[in-house]
Amino acid sequence: MKTNETKAAKAKEEVTEVEEVTQEVVQETKKEVHVLSVVIPYVKNEAQGEELRHAITSIQRNFLDNHRIIVIGDSEDWFEGEEVIFIAHERTSKNPQIDVCQKMELAITSELVSRDFVWTNDDIYFVSPVMLADIQVLKCIGELNPDKFKGIYSQNLQNTMALLDSYKLPKNNFATHTPVVFNKERLACILDNLPEKETKGYLISSLYFNSQFPTTIPIQLDWRIDNWCLPVITENPDPTKFRELLAKKKFLNNAESGYSRFLMDELEMLLWQNPEEE
Repeated sequence: MKTNETKAAKAKEEVTEVEEVTQEVVQETKKEVHVLSVVIPYVKNEAQGEELRHAITSIQRNFLDNHRIIVIGDSEDWFEGEEVIFIAHERTSKNPQIDVCQKMELAITSELVSRDFVWTNDDIYFVSPVMLADIQVLKCIGELNPDKFKGIYSQNLQNTMALLDSYKLPKNNFATHTPVVFNKERLACILDNLPEKETKGYLISSLYFNSQFPTTIPIQLDWRIDNWCLPVITENPDPTKFRELLAKKKFLNNAESGYSRFLMDELEMLLWQNPEEE
């Protein structure tokens, strides 16, 4: 009888140990749940209307991976209500690409930003469900060509091409106006080695992806036929054509010339409609 009781007690102890170990594993697993940072650089005096609010809402609504949104730059009063993490950065350069570089360096050093993070902008909107894998896919818009641009951006593009040429790297144009994923260590290595980065601007995404994936053939975007991004460059797009194209896209981006009340109304209908009505 005692032998049976001893066996039963021992079995109970073993079960208890298994349960305790299981609980420890569960707790550790919960701690290890990865939260991906989605970083948006923001300069308030260059923003148009409700771009940033709509961009944030679109991410909250349509980005399927576990994430938190971090804005680097200027603040808005409504950030707290939107569960946005804010990191202050005052713009010190009139060159937009130098400012972007400085904000990236702040993201790299911040413990609030995950090791791999999504980098997007206040005029990029997630207009349908998006997975991390969608963002990780390498996408370009042909090769870098300074003749298509003027002013500071053209000079920054030439700086980028010269640096890529010096390392005999491809010159794909990764400035696609879609979100991208950066790794902190890899990005830091690039930024730390930029020549005269305090005074010269570079297209960082093109430096990053051409150097990190030089033999990988990226997808060539063509908004007329692909399912990726709809660029809006006019205040008065044809409503029927706009909605037809938008229904097949993952992202939408508006140029400064493309911002309009029409666009904001369309985004509001898309983002704030009742999900049960979809």
